[in-house]
Amino acid sequence: MSTPTPILTLASGARIPQIGLGTWPMDDATAERVVPTAVESGYRLIDTAENYENERGVGRGLRASGVPRVELFVTTKFNKQWHSVDGARRACEASLGRLGLDYLDLLLVHWPNPDQDRYVDAFHGLVELRRDGLLRAIGTSNFTPAHLRRVIDETELRSEPVVGELAQRYGRTPAQILLRWHIELGLVPVPKSEDPQRLRENIAVFDFTLTPEDVARLSALDRGDELVLDPETFGH
Repeated sequence: MSTPTPILTLASGARIPQIGLGTWPMDDATAERVVPTAVESGYRLIDTAENYENERGVGRGLRASGVPRVELFVTTKFNKQWHSVDGARRACEASLGRLGLDYLDLLLVHWPNPDQDRYVDAFHGLVELRRDGLLRAIGTSNFTPAHLRRVIDETELRSEPVVGELAQRYGRTPAQILLRWHIELGLVPVPKSEDPQRLRENIAVFDFTLTPEDVARLSALDRGDELVLDPETFGH
């Protein structure tokens, strides 16, 4: 018997296997054949996307595996034409239809596409879908830190339940919790503020520590590690 796959707990509380099956560039027929074999081998996380054009095959493969839905973690992603609040809902419903599922474990904005400047609206749509119970977790794919910072600033990610819970428990502001998280990881945060009170709060993060468990919970909120700008194409 193979060793069970480790499980991580995301900020939303969803539990994600620490290894999964990628399905790009499988077509429907290949996905339908490979997914049951992967599940039989112990895989429980299956990753697909609208743009892979294999969601139907993945769905058929999942059903053929015979494993109860609750034991599977299904991730998909949607394209730029759905970058709006209503568009995210339509993309979600379309993926659910192709996969033959009634909820998704994780739905991601596949690419930020900053030229059309609608990825924040897309993430707002994901927030609503999670509140409505269609998604267990939400996130982004291929976002740079700059894109993520804008999403955080404009969608109040500081109000994530885990951040609010830790802020209350430690008697700190959400911003202080996130800054301390950076410090616990050995990073050097450089927060910007023009407000005197916020300036004082931002530097008052060296008289407390987070437990390793709390650091891990916060780390689940971090969804990207790309460079802000590509030095191959940018410079001044």
